[in-house]
Amino acid sequence: MERKKEPIILPALLFSVYLLLFPIDSALGELIGTISINNYIAIASLALTVVFAIKRIMFKFDNFTIIYLVYVIYQFLIMTNGGYFFTNRNIIFLFYNFMTIIFIHVKWTDRELKLFRYMIVISVIIACIIIITNVKFNSSGRLYLALGRNIDQNYLSANMIFGTALISNSLFKSKYKHTKFFSFVLLVWIMLCIFYLGSRGSLIGNLVIVATVYLLNRENRDIKKDIIMFFIAAIAVVIAYMLLPEWIIERFSIANMIESGGSGRIQVWSDYLYIYFNGSLSNALFGFGRGYVYDTSSMVNGKCTHNIFLKSLIEGGIIGLILNLIFIYQLLNTARKAKTKEMIAVVMGYLVCGIFLDLDDYRIFPLMIMIIMMFKDNDYYFDYFIRPGKRRIKSSN
Repeated sequence: MERKKEPIILPALLFSVYLLLFPIDSALGELIGTISINNYIAIASLALTVVFAIKRIMFKFDNFTIIYLVYVIYQFLIMTNGGYFFTNRNIIFLFYNFMTIIFIHVKWTDRELKLFRYMIVISVIIACIIIITNVKFNSSGRLYLALGRNIDQNYLSANMIFGTALISNSLFKSKYKHTKFFSFVLLVWIMLCIFYLGSRGSLIGNLVIVATVYLLNRENRDIKKDIIMFFIAAIAVVIAYMLLPEWIIERFSIANMIESGGSGRIQVWSDYLYIYFNGSLSNALFGFGRGYVYDTSSMVNGKCTHNIFLKSLIEGGIIGLILNLIFIYQLLNTARKAKTKEMIAVVMGYLVCGIFLDLDDYRIFPLMIMIIMMFKDNDYYFDYFIRPGKRRIKSSN
């Protein structure tokens, strides 16, 4: 008798579309209005979940949920400090974190989780196709993409971390050689795209993910295969060095990073620290308010902090920074105790990219929490939908 398939509810289908568009969603803002098309998809997905899948929502106020709620409530409170409450960033932040609180307590079926995994892989492929087809190989500078509006190369590269983690895990865990080969090729392709986007911080973040996944799988490693893989990777690096344009080699050189001060980030960090240490006691404790770093009247002329920890300190004060660190620790601890410890790699990728970008203001932050909580008890790698050697058992009727 054929086994009955688990249902895939409409909210899950919509969320899978959200995952599909996620890497490039910040470039889709002006196609149907001034807000990213993915925001509308997220709103519809959440609304349909609350209306039609309310029985699937099973709240569990464990340590993680409590700490997460405390973090979000504090962020809500500091939005009122400084008069930035009704900015688009703050409203979007509140919506996505409310969505996250709901979605991490939805009981998703195995079939839905499998769909989510495949959408993440396909999303990376789509993003890479868009990137490569827009590359001008004879150019002398980094690629600037425009889909509806210009897209920031750094955030686009950082958005790859979920796909990089899933694909890396597939490379090391899949039972099938062709899946391993496909994963290896796709990883090389991702790194090549990041090179052309010119995002140094995000490149480091994605490489940290690959290294973390490798280390977490070391108990099951075959040393001989690892040596072969190392040599293949080394050869790929040498070939890339020979074939990549000179401007890429120069931009990603250590000397260039030091000379440019991280593209001016060191100066920005210094300016914000000056503001913080010259503020009032209230500012030191509770910050200048969430949204302050994007206020064009600030001393840094509206430039973001390019650092999630510094941003937490400036906007939320020492209390905000402590709550942020406690939440990150709880997130890592949850990933460490999970069946799929590779979720640690997702957190590490976020943290490394977050050293150079204000990621907590973007959709990558709540999505990271969703992915970790959704897959902490499930496999986070892809294989066949139907594995070779296994046939469906047909009904005798």
